[in-house]
Amino acid sequence: MRRELGSTLVSSCVAFAVGVWAAHALRLRGVLPVVLVAVAVCLVSTRLAPLVLCGVGLCGFGLAALNLAWVEAAAVTEPVPLHVRGVVGSDPDRGGRVVVRVPGGRILVSGMPEGVRQGARVSLAGVVRPVPTARAGWYRARRIGGVMAASQADVVAPPPAVTRAADGIRASVSESIEDQLPGEEGALLLGLLIGRTDGLPEARLEEFRESGLSHLLAVSGANLVLVVGSLLAVLRLLPGGKGVRLTVAALATALFVVVTRAEPSVIRAAVMAYVGLAAAWAGVVRDPARAYATALLCIGAGDPLLFASTAFQLSACATAGVLFLGPVFRDAVPARVPAWIAEAAALTLGAQIGVAPVLTWHFHEMSVAGFVMNLPAVPLAGGLTVAGAAGAVLDAVGIHVLGLLDAPLGWLLDLASLGAGLPLAGIRVGLRALPVAGLVALGTRPLVRHGPHAHVLAPAVVFVFMVGVLGVAERGGGTTAPDCPGFAFLDVGQGDAVLVRGRSGTVLVDTGGDGEVMREHLQRLGRRRLDALVLTHGHADHVGGAGAVFDTVGVGRVVVPAAISAPSASGAAVLAGVLARVPTTVMQAGSRLRVGDVRLEAIWPPAGRLRGEPNTDALVLVARVGSHSAVLMSDVPASVQRRLPPITPGVVAVTVAHQGARDQHAPFYTQLAPLLAVVSVGENPYGHPSPAALAVAENAAGTVVRTDIDGTVVVCVDGDTPRMYRVGYAPDP
Repeated sequence: MRRELGSTLVSSCVAFAVGVWAAHALRLRGVLPVVLVAVAVCLVSTRLAPLVLCGVGLCGFGLAALNLAWVEAAAVTEPVPLHVRGVVGSDPDRGGRVVVRVPGGRILVSGMPEGVRQGARVSLAGVVRPVPTARAGWYRARRIGGVMAASQADVVAPPPAVTRAADGIRASVSESIEDQLPGEEGALLLGLLIGRTDGLPEARLEEFRESGLSHLLAVSGANLVLVVGSLLAVLRLLPGGKGVRLTVAALATALFVVVTRAEPSVIRAAVMAYVGLAAAWAGVVRDPARAYATALLCIGAGDPLLFASTAFQLSACATAGVLFLGPVFRDAVPARVPAWIAEAAALTLGAQIGVAPVLTWHFHEMSVAGFVMNLPAVPLAGGLTVAGAAGAVLDAVGIHVLGLLDAPLGWLLDLASLGAGLPLAGIRVGLRALPVAGLVALGTRPLVRHGPHAHVLAPAVVFVFMVGVLGVAERGGGTTAPDCPGFAFLDVGQGDAVLVRGRSGTVLVDTGGDGEVMREHLQRLGRRRLDALVLTHGHADHVGGAGAVFDTVGVGRVVVPAAISAPSASGAAVLAGVLARVPTTVMQAGSRLRVGDVRLEAIWPPAGRLRGEPNTDALVLVARVGSHSAVLMSDVPASVQRRLPPITPGVVAVTVAHQGARDQHAPFYTQLAPLLAVVSVGENPYGHPSPAALAVAENAAGTVVRTDIDGTVVVCVDGDTPRMYRVGYAPDP
């Protein structure tokens, strides 16, 4: 009976999730193939009557559709001046933006006072603009109906006492760790405990991403399980009955949720924990599968839009892999292997396979090296998390033991470095892998009933098919950028480089200043040939990587402005070795160039009006792919921007000139009304990007990305609606 109930709950949970995703699919047609496969899997797997199953699915569909309708009804459709008071609903993100709950909905606000925190009451003034079309799904899932660059923002009341207490705990933990572990080891422990990674160098974060271990640095349900589970184990050794233990565990769970800012994965784990605690209190047999399904159904009923969060999907799928695939793999391990090793390896492998479809869908990438590196890294990270939490508690009472974790933390750093250097650290997998893999899973399902090890054969076949067959032709070096027509704004540090891709033409505009960085980008993006290389002017941060481009890929032609013959001294040596290699085309205002289905139009500099200054004479381009265009501003100052002609509608993105220098002409950006403003910037002594330039970009575009924060940014224009991807950072959802 209990087994049938568990099967019923799990099947109902899957049906409900399918209904929620179907509601999103009506607005995001690209997920429809996955939804259809999920429905097929659900129909052939459940013991429930199809009519009952469809009813549960319709409940999920109806709740999600109703919530989406509420969000869309509250969304602004045109710029609206607003002076309002609200409550901050999130800590600032990497760009300094926060979600603010205002009467009637939520808005995403930039320009907030420094140090503002979740829960504070604020007074805002500014213009609320519609959310960018390119990431409408991201905003919908977070119930955000508009964006604002605040012209005035004041904190009128601090966060509530509970939030301030949680901030105090975070600060205390951070201070203890930084005092006793001042290096990268301490920064890593902060990432394991509270998800704070600002102390880790970008190069180290990249190693964790490429080795498939970046999930260790995000607060997840696993942290809650480890901390609360360890607490329960200690409580069993102390006086007190079951009621005391369960009450303390419930309070500890609530405290963990508040301290970690209620991340989606933590919410999932917390609800599941409360379901388990309630079952234990009532004396009901605890079945993890039933607790898992019940938790998801409760969360879906309360907030069906949370199912669209990437973090929530990863947490849910990882848990499913642990619960349903982990035991299968554990039973397949030979008996001579110690039980604790078999258990750890099987559960880790189950979680990795569980999240594989989500990673493929959102990031078009899987890391085979990650499957190997997670086997030792996950148990090590789990032990460090428990030990770190215990050490922080002991530090509060004057017992300083966190320094003992220095060596094992170093081992975890070494594992990330080792994994990043392994072959197949990243394999790019096309989206076609998902529906086809689902069909393969259905076809191999009969194998589950036959043969001694048939129960592990079906998931193995699916995994091999997804990675080995569909992904082998798209291997990359760790990038998560999809290979699509559109614009890729490459993270080259302090400088510019934009790859414009059509279905039959590829153009690179500028190369950044570091040849090795440029070479790595071209290899990761799978480029073997460029139809054209455009050099907008002679400064080294735009042409310094040109030599490496020629050494890495074939180049059809070089495109330059007339003034490129008088470059800055730093760029002269590079240009001397480049311009003689291939045919050179000179462009000026009014010039047009077509390369396959990529079209370039120069709108500056005008013929015969050169001033001999590289920035002022730089080439400004409108790059078009299909009906979508991007305006590439190079380093031209405001005096030039005032004289640029109006651009026709359809502008997807604009680069903010001169890496976000202060000298910008706001009306030009405003009339463009782009979906996205890109600041290509790196570490520099000039104060780039300036607050004034960021304000100009935010007022014009709503969505502003910085390559020093967001990494390489890719905009795909192969559908009706442009789609944006932050490479190296998970779009959520």
